[in-house]
Amino acid sequence: MSIDKNVTSLKKTKFADLKVGDFLSETQYYSIIKKTETDVTVKNERDFTLTIPSEIVEEGSYTASQFTETRSATLSDIVRVFKNAKDTVFTVRFRKQPNEAHVLEILANLTAKDLKDQKFMRSVSRRVTRGEERTLVGYLVDSEPKLGRSRVIDLKLGEIRLVDHRSILWIIHKNILYKRSDC
Repeated sequence: MSIDKNVTSLKKTKFADLKVGDFLSETQYYSIIKKTETDVTVKNERDFTLTIPSEIVEEGSYTASQFTETRSATLSDIVRVFKNAKDTVFTVRFRKQPNEAHVLEILANLTAKDLKDQKFMRSVSRRVTRGEERTLVGYLVDSEPKLGRSRVIDLKLGEIRLVDHRSILWIIHKNILYKRSDC
């Protein structure tokens, strides 16, 4: 889950100058590496490891995978949730942009009989133009206007990925699963 050290190694606070009564804030993304009955051991994007008691996790953290409610939503509603996710971790399911390898893989298995079956060819056409589905766990870096694209940190790969807003199928954000009503 490491992000480039050059980006994250800048000191933001001078520790020696801190005083009792000062306030601090931070946003971190953790990968759970060990869980007990009472706490979790996590690693952040900068490869620091720490143990957090369960009470602090439950009171102050969202997970990208858990949800307590499912809502049917329009694409515009889902894009609004996605673009407002800001620094909260989420899981998003979307369709990648089709590429040549994806198209060739689908077409390679066609037979002459398949080409004559209109219903089957319509399904092939949809698979070719829609692109492969992907699930990404991450957080938002920045976003284009409403139905553009967003740059997202993929926490599993530690890389920036683009997500086309028009291709989003669902998102889990702040304990709610938003599913497109038209899919």
